[in-house]
Amino acid sequence: MEFSISNFMSIGILFLFHALVVGAVVLETDDAIVVKADKIHRTEENVGLARKTKSGDQTPEMIDSDVRTCLTFDRHAGVCLPISECYPYTKMHKSIDNRESWVIGTRGTCNYVEPSGKQIYGVCCHVTRENRTLKFENLAENHTVYSDVTSRIVGGWNSHIGEYPFMAGIMGNGKVYCGGSLLDDIHVLTAAHCVHKLTSQGVAQLTVIMGAVDLRDPAMVVKRVHSITRHRGFDATKLYNDIALITMDSPVKFTNNISPVCLYDDEGVNHEGREAVAIGWGNIRDGGPRAETLQKVSLQIKSQEDCRRNFGSRAPGGIVDHFICATAPSKDSCAGDSGGPLMMNRGNRQCQVGIVSWGIGCATDTYGVYTRLSSFSVWINRNRIRF
Repeated sequence: MEFSISNFMSIGILFLFHALVVGAVVLETDDAIVVKADKIHRTEENVGLARKTKSGDQTPEMIDSDVRTCLTFDRHAGVCLPISECYPYTKMHKSIDNRESWVIGTRGTCNYVEPSGKQIYGVCCHVTRENRTLKFENLAENHTVYSDVTSRIVGGWNSHIGEYPFMAGIMGNGKVYCGGSLLDDIHVLTAAHCVHKLTSQGVAQLTVIMGAVDLRDPAMVVKRVHSITRHRGFDATKLYNDIALITMDSPVKFTNNISPVCLYDDEGVNHEGREAVAIGWGNIRDGGPRAETLQKVSLQIKSQEDCRRNFGSRAPGGIVDHFICATAPSKDSCAGDSGGPLMMNRGNRQCQVGIVSWGIGCATDTYGVYTRLSSFSVWINRNRIRF
């Protein structure tokens, strides 16, 4: 068989393309962005980290210490703000100390000095989209709109071991800062806003915990993370397409306390008025320590029309069809519960219908908003096979 120079060039290009794809730490497809863990920066598995909170040990990027102007993670002009002010709607960011800003990405961290001399560490925030600057300028007078009431699953109670064997915690920097649900033996479903700014180094520092309701339980299973796959259409301002997959670096063994979640295919079904349960390890009070025991709270599903009326113009991008809303008097998911599951009974099984996404405060006059899973069933199945 004869090979021409063009044949060898074609084969060489093919091998080069394969090498680039295999070796790449960031891949982009038509509907997803994948960030692989940088193995050089992997941390040792340490179950003890889940039982104590540590301050971030990474130094924020120094843009300009005496002004708020800075560069965002995607290298655009922005303003330096505390994390909770840059992300006023997402419940995850209420529980992250400004010194732990690496959790949402080392790129774009910043600091500035207030006139009083106080040093503020935070993130460089986009200010040109959806008039966000107006919201920040009016933050003082509208403070109650953006602050959590009790910074945890509000009005809930303790769960027991084996009750939610699919529940997972995403741990970074020594604390569980988001929740997730086990899809199969290697994939965990969570919210895109929990992981969307992580670099390959940040992904390498994450771990996933399973098989326990008490964060002090020595029997919990801890897994490193191989990669993060987030929806390509995720919008951090409007919270559209707030869904992501975590691929662990090795399969987990199923037990009585660890098993995959059932996904509720509710497309076209009206669940208005039905009971749903949100689950998570949020903080036990505003600014206080997190819950050591997994919390659950019973809520009621609301219709899209009712949810739109409830929010009015307060929703950053409106209430769209791939959201699902739930509420109950003095009950809600809250800070630290992001990415966790919203469950509903289907026959004699509990199946996941939503992902904790965003809200205005906790247990306020507005509903909690969740990512509707039936709107992403094709995306989930496609990407759990590909990655």
